[in-house]
Amino acid sequence: MANVKATYGINASLSLSTTLGNSFTFNVPAWKTGNAVYGVYRSYTTGREEWYTTNCVVTQYRNVKAYSPYKVGWRVWFS
Repeated sequence: MANVKATYGINASLSLSTTLGNSFTFNVPAWKTGNAVYGVYRSYTTGREEWYTTNCVVTQYRNVKAYSPYKVGWRVWFS
């Protein structure tokens, strides 16, 4: 039987910042209300963390979720 061994080292980082005092202009149609929010958009993902024995058998696991920032900007909508 072959012996298999693997090591995974995953590191990721991202830094985003917002600045107060910026401006944004958009046209609002008649009889509508314009809304705008400035902030950081984030991505959401789910996964499963698993613990393995030396025989590659899963002994424990738990569901995990992670949020990751991916852009800064305006969200605009009309109501």
